Amino acid sequence: MSQTEGGRTPRMRRLRTVGAGVLVVITCLVLLFASLAVWLNRTVVSTDGWVDTVGPLSREEAVAFAVADTLVTEIDQSVDLESFAEEQLPDGSQSLAAPLAGAVRTFVRDQLQNLILSDQFNELWVTANEKVHGLFVRFMNDELSAGERAEGIVLDLRDAISELDSRLEGRGLDLFENDIPADLGTVRLFGEGRVDSVRSAWDAFEATDWFLVVVALALIAATVLISTRRRRTGIQLGIGVVITMAVFAIGVRFARNLLFGDIERDEIHDAADAIWDHLRAGLLQQTVVLFALGLLVAFGLWVTGPGASAVRFRAFGRRQLEGIRGDRVATGPVAGAGGFVRDHRRGLEGAALALTILVLLLVPRLSVAILLVAALVLVAVVVAIEFLAGPPRSETPAEGSPA
Repeated sequence: MSQTEGGRTPRMRRLRTVGAGVLVVITCLVLLFASLAVWLNRTVVSTDGWVDTVGPLSREEAVAFAVADTLVTEIDQSVDLESFAEEQLPDGSQSLAAPLAGAVRTFVRDQLQNLILSDQFNELWVTANEKVHGLFVRFMNDELSAGERAEGIVLDLRDAISELDSRLEGRGLDLFENDIPADLGTVRLFGEGRVDSVRSAWDAFEATDWFLVVVALALIAATVLISTRRRRTGIQLGIGVVITMAVFAIGVRFARNLLFGDIERDEIHDAADAIWDHLRAGLLQQTVVLFALGLLVAFGLWVTGPGASAVRFRAFGRRQLEGIRGDRVATGPVAGAGGFVRDHRRGLEGAALALTILVLLLVPRLSVAILLVAALVLVAVVVAIEFLAGPPRSETPAEGSPA
């Protein structure tokens, strides 16, 4: 080898090592943003995902009380409760109008809370959210008429107000003497003035869903290919994912304080907490899955590797198997298989790990349960390999072996 070639090779190895390290960091960050994009698409962009997320909220007491307070305030603004109370009182008792109006307000709030916590309202709530999300999708895709755009995105709970009116009349309280005000029970979420900023975010969510996932997978492949020590790089990548997801999970907890720390009213704060818990549940599940997947990859690559600590770990496991194994495998019909497994132990264990990772990548929607089953199956396969292989011909930890 020439001197030039001899000088170039170590330099190229250093460059590849540094490049692999940089790609590990970039891959972890891209994987984080890919997870966010997938969650946003499943939760915000998808109608089914949105309904699945917000549908159960009406059954939360904190949310029910907050919605009831909001609707009671609207009713108070639409109906002069004190004038209504005066009309119900006999002449000369108008001084009781204010306390009676307060009692009516409390009664209406109680009836609203009972209605909102009912199965009937949950059906109305789910239907209203399906409609508003469909309207939102059309709004983002510029498919609304000029009149619809001017009206904006409105959550329509007028059916709930109609049901409330029926319940009040059934108890002898005719709150709305004529027709219910047309806009009572409608909540305007946003209008045409904010469409540009919201549509930009919408386009970004749609564009970055699977694109970022593909980029993350491509970066993982590039990181492994560029590395001169691929097993160690794989371990670093797994640990990097574990650290990234752990830090992100902590950040999500702090985000609650940043978002809701300034809310002074306890009932609104409790409702915001309940909504936040429902919204972040899917995101935290994805984060836990990626955390566990990174841990599985790092541990699997380490335990099947040639490092001194991994060799000692496997030797300890084999010693525990010796009492079970006895001489039956060595003299039985699987003795030949045992010799093959012993000679190809590391390759078989590495193939089992690679197959497990491939299966997890192909699963449409990972969950902690699926990941746990995959990990248990992998452990069982490795144990079976060690059981069949028996004591190695020579596997002693070399001093200074890489982990």
